[in-house]
Amino acid sequence: MSKPKLTIGCACWDDVEGVFWTFSILRNFHVPRENIDVELLCVDDMPTPQKDLNHLCNLLGAKYVHQPKNKGPAHAKNSVFENASGDYTLLVDSHVLCAPNSIRYILDGIENNKIQNDIWSGPLINESGHIYATELEPKWRGEFFGVWHTDNDIVAKNVKEIEGMGSAFFCMSTQNFIKIGGFPKEFSGFAGEEIILSELNRQHNDGKHLCHNTLRWQHRFLRTRPVSYTLTVNDKYKNYLIGFYKCGWDTSVVREYFRKRLPIDQLNFDTNYVLALFPDLFEKNVNGRRFDNLD
Repeated sequence: MSKPKLTIGCACWDDVEGVFWTFSILRNFHVPRENIDVELLCVDDMPTPQKDLNHLCNLLGAKYVHQPKNKGPAHAKNSVFENASGDYTLLVDSHVLCAPNSIRYILDGIENNKIQNDIWSGPLINESGHIYATELEPKWRGEFFGVWHTDNDIVAKNVKEIEGMGSAFFCMSTQNFIKIGGFPKEFSGFAGEEIILSELNRQHNDGKHLCHNTLRWQHRFLRTRPVSYTLTVNDKYKNYLIGFYKCGWDTSVVREYFRKRLPIDQLNFDTNYVLALFPDLFEKNVNGRRFDNLD
């Protein structure tokens, strides 16, 4: 069997229902079984294999891999690229719907060698089908590095270079992702994937991050059940320190931002944890890039 051109992969943590909708729509409206150019892949990050998820993947002709790292979404998403067979990988969250013609558009880009070292993503749309955001601007707000922004001219432009976008939908060369180490292996828990990967790809692969109007996607933000994964401010703080360090940005701004959001004893403990990994954490990038704080 020939190697697929594209892997469409997701990592799953306790979300079989989400995978059902994401992969069923892909299989029935984008990628029929006879299309050998595209591989569907689901990585199960739960400690115990999800039998229903494995069964669902078998029904849909998707590859199921149980690789439980249980260290947060960055590591689970790394697992998708590690197990992808395609030359390029479209990473989607397990609860993302892809717009009509989006997969064909990516395949055309691969076949015509247009993607190369770049990251491709597209506008996030809401439940009404309207564009919610075309990109994330590198600014601080709500314990998060990245503020949704909409370029209303994206339809006319069709393609726009951006600093970064949410990591729930993006496509890039599988080998280029692995070449830069993927999302930093020192990450733990939630936060830190967005923008930082785009910057690492710019620095190490000389690649751009491009928003393509055709690559629209919808994300399920509505929660009907309690969060079953670890979500702490401490992990956000540590991950952003690590990400900023690796990007060559001024890490002191991360400490300044979270100083008001963590008790001082926790802030110091978490800071020392990252300092043990990178002793020059606050010296190496003292003249590095700084970003606006909106709150």
